[in-house]
Amino acid sequence: MTCEEILIEDTEWRAMTTRERLQHYIQTDTEQGDYRERKSFWDDILGVGCGGYNSEVDDSVISVVERMLRKEFFAENVHEELISYILCSADLAEYGTSPRGAWICHDIADLMPAALERWKQDF
Repeated sequence: MTCEEILIEDTEWRAMTTRERLQHYIQTDTEQGDYRERKSFWDDILGVGCGGYNSEVDDSVISVVERMLRKEFFAENVHEELISYILCSADLAEYGTSPRGAWICHDIADLMPAALERWKQDF
């Protein structure tokens, strides 16, 4: 894949809605193609190009998302608060002011369990 092809693919990927990106991510085989063709939850869903190098961090994010899905999330420490900011910035979650907390966006909540399972296959 040339640099130009990668740029075109990335531009098309970023133009998708969050729901479309999640659907595509869930359906993408974890072993598909070379590293540039594989989808990463960190890079392709969260928009964080340098994530996924520490499975403890992955586990923390997954735990936060699972608690948000159950509507049981209130940050227990600053790290979880930061995770909620990242999720909200990636249009995966919304943040409330009273009570202060975050929850997964309603329009993608049905996809998140499958996306988390797909993510777990990556590590």
